[in-house]
Amino acid sequence: MNNDQNINNTNNVNVVFNNTTNNPMMNNVPKKSNLWLIIGGLFLILIVVIIVLSATGVLGGKALTCVSSVERYGMIEDDEIRIYYDDSDHPTKMIITMKTKFTEDSNFTVDSMKDAFESKVEDFKESGANVSIVSDENSLTYTITIGNDDVGAYFEMMDSSYDSLKNFYEKRGFTCN
Repeated sequence: MNNDQNINNTNNVNVVFNNTTNNPMMNNVPKKSNLWLIIGGLFLILIVVIIVLSATGVLGGKALTCVSSVERYGMIEDDEIRIYYDDSDHPTKMIITMKTKFTEDSNFTVDSMKDAFESKVEDFKESGANVSIVSDENSLTYTITIGNDDVGAYFEMMDSSYDSLKNFYEKRGFTCN
C-alpha cells in the first residue's frame, strides 16, 4: 500500500504541473523565446527588403523608363528602355527589351528577324552586355542588360543625365517617366 500511495502522489504532482496553463497568474508571463523569434524574423525581412530595393535602383537613385509601341510591316514592336541612376545622376545599369509580335500580314518570320539582328546581338555581347533571346512561332523578344562598368561607355558620346536621355528618347517617339 505504501508503493501505491507514492504512485498516486506522483500522479497528483504531475497533474498539478500540467494544469499550470490554466492558472491565470501564469498566462501573464511573456514567452521570451517567441518574442525573440518575432524580432529576428522582422529583422530578416527588413534586410531582404533593403537588398531588393538597392538592387532594383529604388534606394540610392532613380530610374528612367521609356516605352514605345509601333505597328508596321505586319509586326507589332514593343520596346522598353530602363536606365538606373546613382545619386550623382550617372547611369549605373540599362535594360533594353525589344519584343516583336508577328501578325498574319507580316512578310517576316521569327527566323528572318533573328538573322537580321544577329550582328547587333554580337556587338552588344562584345561590349560586355548580357543578351537573352526568347522566341516562339509568333514573337521574338530580346533583352539586353548593360551593367555598371559598360553603361558609361555606351553613352560616352552624349550627355547621359536623366533629363537629357528622357528628352533624347521622347524626341524619338518614346513615352518616358
